[in-house]
Amino acid sequence: LIGSTAFSAEYLCYQCISLSDDQEDCDKSDLEKLKTFIKACPVLEEGSYKGSKAKGCRKIIQTVESKRSIIRECAYSGDVVDGQKKTGNWGINMYYYQCENTVKR
Repeated sequence: LIGSTAFSAEYLCYQCISLSDDQEDCDKSDLEKLKTFIKACPVLEEGSYKGSKAKGCRKIIQTVESKRSIIRECAYSGDVVDGQKKTGNWGINMYYYQCENTVKR
């Protein structure tokens, strides 16, 4: 089997970036609009967390200067957080939300 990707059996997360051309609805709170972004979380194939399964889902609200975007992804590290603020240089602000998804496959 060539090019196979393993998935974490436990987590389904919204996976999208609101600034992507076909993912504008990623910044919505409407569950019907977000449905299309629900995907199984893959086991990581590289990096320092290689072989890790997802341990939750993450939403990041990022503002760079005045441009706001939403990133929704599988989380492989970190704890459950609700609006943890991280500030970077040159007008970059990020708010992190991480939960333990209860949706099972």
